[in-house]
Amino acid sequence: MNLEISKEAYSKVNAAVIISGSARSGTTILGKLLHSFEGVEYAFEPPTLFTLVSMINSMTSANWKVLYETYLYEEFFSGALAGRGLNCNRADDSSIYRVKSERCVNERLNGSVGKVEALSNGSNHLLAYKMPDIVPFLPKITSYYPGTRVVMMRREAVGTLNSLIAKGWFSDENAAKGMILPCFNVNGYPVPFWVEEHDRESWQGMSEVDRCAYYYVRVNEGVDSIENKIEIKYGDLLSAPEAVIGKLLDYLGLESGCKTEEIISSIKPTSRVRNMDVLDSISPSLRERVEYFSSQS
Repeated sequence: MNLEISKEAYSKVNAAVIISGSARSGTTILGKLLHSFEGVEYAFEPPTLFTLVSMINSMTSANWKVLYETYLYEEFFSGALAGRGLNCNRADDSSIYRVKSERCVNERLNGSVGKVEALSNGSNHLLAYKMPDIVPFLPKITSYYPGTRVVMMRREAVGTLNSLIAKGWFSDENAAKGMILPCFNVNGYPVPFWVEEHDRESWQGMSEVDRCAYYYVRVNEGVDSIENKIEIKYGDLLSAPEAVIGKLLDYLGLESGCKTEEIISSIKPTSRVRNMDVLDSISPSLRERVEYFSSQS
């Protein structure tokens, strides 16, 4: 006999919106915009979900789903509606004050409502979250929850790889620290959860640019297997944000909020110096796949 939460939990989670794609592809600004839409409750890269998603292939569907629904519905969604767990740090990109009005935030923070009342008040609200890196797992998540809509960010390889290298996440020093969680311990070396089993032994010996390239391939190669999705190109978001957001609003059936236009107006094309030859540094075995996925972005 399997544990369950409730039909309401399944219904709300089944209708969730997930933003994903590569890191450094615009998922953060898109998540901020989505959070600004009317009636959206949004979670920014919840650590618990990274671990849970990484375990989807090693758990029974029933056990995985009850944990997924418990976190998203019981902990996150009901807590957000009741004003608990909101990020009120005004300096953070994910601060509630950057996407909702002071009045809206104060209404939640200055009152005290129980779970039943909070969920009733938010019965028409949409649950959404942003998690880059999890593209390889999305086909299975959406098979469990076919009503889920995925917003997939795409960015060409030169820009993505330059940005990843600038961050240093895949440098030898930082890769050895296990900064990307959760990870596998392979002979004492941390290997990110999205590295395929047959590649885990070779991860430590890869160059920084090959690690970046491998990651780029992993978060792009499963996109075609995801149903019920909308793809947004990073370049389009920068050059024509109003058109892109209008298309997203139509796709989701939502309305913009009081902060949406302000966020849109803050989006500007970047003019950073890039190494245009970065692809030449990638091992031949990876370069062809990187170039293929880049051509779709």
